[in-house]
Amino acid sequence: MTKIDVQETPMMKQFRDIKAQYPDAVLLFRCGDFYETYAEDAVRASKILPFGYPRKENMRYLGHLSDFKRIDVGASRTFSAKTDKWMKNAKHVDSWSIQFDVFNLVGWKNENSYYWVSAINGLQLPCPNYLTGRMFNLKFDVKIK
Repeated sequence: MTKIDVQETPMMKQFRDIKAQYPDAVLLFRCGDFYETYAEDAVRASKILPFGYPRKENMRYLGHLSDFKRIDVGASRTFSAKTDKWMKNAKHVDSWSIQFDVFNLVGWKNENSYYWVSAINGLQLPCPNYLTGRMFNLKFDVKIK
């Protein structure tokens, strides 16, 4: 097996150097408008930080999303003047293909986040943001000589 030489980025080097000094701390790096954490700290942060109902301590983990599930299937067939005898009479067409895909075959509703809405009475409700549902794709491709 070939060994791949991976160069550590300056930010990851800085992360590892600071982490060596403060091994029990969870380090957050500011990247633009966001804060990021890495490696084991990311796992610890996901269990500590309130990713859920914003103002209720006993429901703080409500926002943890379920695992992503999806099945995509597809099939394609290419017809060529070089390999398919019945295409010999097609003077201006070199080849053509047809492709059919079904994305999210089972139709699972995968949530990627929650948008929290505050009502007038102060009640906060999570509105899920769903990824694409079941989709069909049919494609024809013709190559002209």
